[in-house]
Amino acid sequence: MSDFQKAVKRALIFGFSGAVILPFIHEFYANISGGFFTAVIFVLALICGVMFSRFEVKSALVSITVFTTVCAALGICLYLLIHPIAVSFLSSVSRYFRLSYLESAYYYAKLFLAFALVYLVYGVLHLVMILVVKSKASRDNIKTYIDNAFDD
Repeated sequence: MSDFQKAVKRALIFGFSGAVILPFIHEFYANISGGFFTAVIFVLALICGVMFSRFEVKSALVSITVFTTVCAALGICLYLLIHPIAVSFLSSVSRYFRLSYLESAYYYAKLFLAFALVYLVYGVLHLVMILVVKSKASRDNIKTYIDNAFDD
């Protein structure tokens, strides 16, 4: 399996998993704790960025885009299915708290930033890897220069 296929396979796995998790995070965000579940969203974005950093640039960027698209599109569809069930369950157990339009927009802005954070984490880790490789190459070049200096 090529690097590109592995990257897309990982993107699909993360995308389908994230799509299932996102509707539940939205309900927990509205009814339990907004701050905690915002932190969960950003930690998941960091984990995804680190996991995609193992691939080369083209594979990683395509896979992050596939992950974001699958996660968002399927997450919306699953939210439409899960939301009525969650409302009826939470209404029967306790009081259901519905987000206002402004709070919903704020939540989706945080979610958009989390998806953008995956790209940012990948970019930073990729630059660090480039710097490490160049540092090793520079160290090896310096070693050969020193060895050659004493040979003369």
